[in-house]
Amino acid sequence: MKTFFVNAFWVAVVTLPLSVIGVHAYALEAGDTADAKASVVTNVENNNASNTAASPARAAAAPFIYSGTVPIKISFAAPNGISPADQKLRIVQKIHKQMDAGLLVVGALMGSFRLPVSKEHYKGTTVDNISHPANELFVPAVSKLVDEWIQENGAAAAPYKNAILIRPDNMVLVYVNFDEENPKYDFYLQTTVSRSPDSRSFFALDAPPQVTCSNKYSEPALDLELWQADDYAELRKRVQNHLDDCLPKLKAGLAQLLAA
Repeated sequence: MKTFFVNAFWVAVVTLPLSVIGVHAYALEAGDTADAKASVVTNVENNNASNTAASPARAAAAPFIYSGTVPIKISFAAPNGISPADQKLRIVQKIHKQMDAGLLVVGALMGSFRLPVSKEHYKGTTVDNISHPANELFVPAVSKLVDEWIQENGAAAAPYKNAILIRPDNMVLVYVNFDEENPKYDFYLQTTVSRSPDSRSFFALDAPPQVTCSNKYSEPALDLELWQADDYAELRKRVQNHLDDCLPKLKAGLAQLLAA
């Protein structure tokens, strides 16, 4: 009777083929030598190693490690005319408009006047456990794009000094219709990636190269409770969409962002 040698075990032939259960079997005659058996063991080990290397499920991809060729930083700067950065999610409700209207009246009575601001610029309330994706999503994504671009196009002759700045411009849920008892909310999300060339004059008045990605999510129309459901599940989807929409723009703008 023929027997089979599988992974150092002798197994008697049974009616169910070993190939059915995913095991590689090699036939040996009863009179085969020890060298022949050793050869089979080697073949089995080599075959298993080959399968492991070829299978994506078995071979885990190496984690991406940024080269650090170009410094990348988060920027919260707010030059004149630019709203403060939203590090966390901000929610603007109807009560915030009422509060702002009250401040306008009080200010007018005290001789202080200012123009009303658009509702998305109200201070609102902050949700501490929902951060702008600038750090968690954009930093690793931009890092990978930079390394890929430099690998394909080459780095500047001198080391890069000025950093790529990623600014979390805004991240805010804003009521749509003040007159509705339970209004729907729009989700605004904006991120700007910029870098000043190392050769740019300190006294230059023009803005440095930048890529601004801005989205307003209104569909489907959701009230605040639905936005907040399941730990802001719908909002988190839009955050990922924002990154996906921005990546092609960033890739197209890298030549300017990485100008020497």
